[in-house]
Amino acid sequence: MRKIELDELEILRAVVTEGGVARAAQTLHRAPSNVTTRIKQLEDRLGVALFSGIGMHAIRNASDVGRATLIAFANGCSYRERLEDWLGDANVLPERVLEFGSYPAIVACVAAGTGLAIVPHSVLSALNAASE
Repeated sequence: MRKIELDELEILRAVVTEGGVARAAQTLHRAPSNVTTRIKQLEDRLGVALFSGIGMHAIRNASDVGRATLIAFANGCSYRERLEDWLGDANVLPERVLEFGSYPAIVACVAAGTGLAIVPHSVLSALNAASE
């Protein structure tokens, strides 16, 4: 795995601090598409897992999600944006979105069967929530 560069962390910090890609791009004097690409590359290296409760059927594509509830951070979270884009590309609209402020809360809701979320694999491992 390639080392994470300081530049990548500065971009991530700007997205979080500014509350979204567009404002981070302005602050960093970059095109929004460049910021989005760099964030997605960082996510890919960190590993991102689509997480659903035990009772939910297997999800192989966006249409398998149906109208499930999306469990996520507030708007501006790159993971949420990635999941919403994936669903939107397949014309899938979640029944509702429940917003939480921590990974443990998100993972607990998904594990309880409330809906699904996209979270870093490292979070699932740290919370012992990854399936074998």
